[in-house]
Amino acid sequence: MTLEAPNDRRSNTAYRIALCVAIMVAAAAALFYMPRRPLPAVSLADAVVSFNASSKDSPVGQHEPRLTEAEILAAIQAQLPTLPDSVNPLFADVLRTRSIPQGSTISGLDEWGSQEAGYSTVWWINFSLNTGEGSGYALRIRHNNDPIAKPASEPKLQQTSYDWIP
Repeated sequence: MTLEAPNDRRSNTAYRIALCVAIMVAAAAALFYMPRRPLPAVSLADAVVSFNASSKDSPVGQHEPRLTEAEILAAIQAQLPTLPDSVNPLFADVLRTRSIPQGSTISGLDEWGSQEAGYSTVWWINFSLNTGEGSGYALRIRHNNDPIAKPASEPKLQQTSYDWIP
């Protein structure tokens, strides 16, 4: 079947509209059925630089030692044997490639507790690995319950701090 442009002006406009609609429908169908490619990974080093820059804005994080790529890799390595089978290969890929999937985050937490029990000043760093659309799995990278910025009057949090780098 071939489409020929009509000669009169009114029919010519309708032909152009029909042609534009057909092209848009074909383009939309092609985009809808096009296989989705994952977004490129982000280097772990770049993610660490970004986290360290943002932690300077934290009243607690600004006083703590900067996060390092080695600290993240050591934390993953130490926790890898205990991770569920569904995420173990993803974290092993981070160790191997030193890159993280788009949408993964490194975040700091400078307060922990509840309104009823009260809050404690902490410096916990979490690495949330994007495992798919709308899902992830988080590892604790640093768990410091006695940060430098903790007020002397604040009671000590009765939880163990741990550090993955000896």
